[in-house]
Amino acid sequence: MGRWGWVGWGASFSICLAPVYFVERLTNLFFLDGNHLYGTMSGLRTELFVASILLAGVASGAIQRSLLRASSSVIAAMGAFFLFVYWLCDPRICYSTGIDGLEPLRMGILLGAIGVCGASLGLAIRRQPEPVRSRVLSAFCALLAVGFYPMVFTMAGTRLMGDLHPWAPFAVMLLQSWWTASTVARSTSRRTGLAVTMAGWAALAAISAGMASWYLQEVATGFLLLFVASMLGALFGALRGGVGVRRIADATRSRAPVIIAVGLVLVMTVGIIPDAVNGLEPDTSGRFTGPVVGTPVYAGGYMDSPLGYSHGVAVNVSFAGTGLAAIQPDNFIAAGIGAHSPGCCVDGIDYGYRFDLYLFHNGTMAAAASAWEICDHNAACGGHPWKFLMFDEEKSIGRFDGITPVYLRMVWVGRTVVWSYAIGTGGAASLSSFVSPDAENAYFNLGALGGFSAFWNQGGSYFLQFGVSSRYPIGNTGWKVYFDCPAFLAWSGSVYPGWTCIQRAKTLQGDQSFWKALWRWGEPYPSVVEQTYGNYAVSFSYSPTRTMQSFERLW
Repeated sequence: MGRWGWVGWGASFSICLAPVYFVERLTNLFFLDGNHLYGTMSGLRTELFVASILLAGVASGAIQRSLLRASSSVIAAMGAFFLFVYWLCDPRICYSTGIDGLEPLRMGILLGAIGVCGASLGLAIRRQPEPVRSRVLSAFCALLAVGFYPMVFTMAGTRLMGDLHPWAPFAVMLLQSWWTASTVARSTSRRTGLAVTMAGWAALAAISAGMASWYLQEVATGFLLLFVASMLGALFGALRGGVGVRRIADATRSRAPVIIAVGLVLVMTVGIIPDAVNGLEPDTSGRFTGPVVGTPVYAGGYMDSPLGYSHGVAVNVSFAGTGLAAIQPDNFIAAGIGAHSPGCCVDGIDYGYRFDLYLFHNGTMAAAASAWEICDHNAACGGHPWKFLMFDEEKSIGRFDGITPVYLRMVWVGRTVVWSYAIGTGGAASLSSFVSPDAENAYFNLGALGGFSAFWNQGGSYFLQFGVSSRYPIGNTGWKVYFDCPAFLAWSGSVYPGWTCIQRAKTLQGDQSFWKALWRWGEPYPSVVEQTYGNYAVSFSYSPTRTMQSFERLW
């Protein structure tokens, strides 16, 4: 590469690095200055990075007229950017490397693949011939770019494109695998087309598996569907699918998969419909074996007030009026409280705590405590969702007597969360405790925060919730769950004088039970209705004629 070649490479490097670095520095400035625009800028970083790298890639390809040189400048720029945001950064604003430490690699592959796709389009604009190896590289990167979100959403135990999951990701992977294999096969051989396509799938699986190492069984079906889609697409594409398909492939030429890839990535990045739930669920024998992908059906209420905070939350729950015969042998009914705790530094990472009482068909009751670390769709924690069960502990607390309420309480003591309970008028008993991460603020958020997108079907985040759940809808009469005085430790000056029942509450169905951006406590619970008993008390039970809606006034 001669003198002018290096000048072009340097210009491309600068074009790729400058926009993303500017967006990051501006976001950091807003954070350090306490500017209200910080949340907006931080939430848009992923979209801005994708758009910036795409356009910079196009410019780089047009300037250098070589896909390999343009790609090297994109990758070098991303390496420099990651050096600034992961390592050479103020600890208050450094990016999170994620559960398994591979978020830099995951984000690097996504942005790098998009940059290479952009460079291929830049070559097309200049009508520059594309050598065989460049065609293979651009097709491979197109597959990485398109397959990234379907794979990481699946491995994170979430759903991409809402109700269309898992068939929408299946179709996306099938189509892109077909185009990739077809492109490579026409330029090289059928065997190479098949190998390149499956290598792309394997690369995505390898970088994503670490997120789900503790619940691989839960995501096995989705993972298998993506494998089948990739294999079928690769086979059909490599074989060119007969004369008709061959004519289509020949007519579209080699950059068609790149154009499709760019379009699909932009749609998935900007128009992702969040559908992510987290929870702890016992198996059919009543044993708690770890987290599940997709929590039980859920319905309840939330504290309807402006944003606040407290060092303690509590509620009285009772299954009085429930007949054990109403609960299916492989089901359960649970009642509890959930609260949000904010992270101090990395935007997109927050913490959720739950305390639930479970009643099983055989009459035994169990109390379960859980603490979660969660990432939403934010560049600072990878640009995609992930969840981590930091802590859980369960304990059998005896048999159901049909009447006695149980008091559930979560309290911060310094940086430690303590779960305790009391049965009837008995004394409090400690269930467990957990020392929170250093990156977490040691308190619970209260109230609600609005301003989310109607396109995402999310009205807001509801930080303090109480609700009832089951593995699946019980679907018959004979059960009822009471909640009395969902409460928080009130703040007065510099002390907490005591517990206060929340003064305003509204209903919340599972599909709106967002305890932060993106993440919910459950799926909708059909045929559940509420009944209030003056202020501060409500019951939830089965109705054959009506289903409770979200945002109805309780008190």
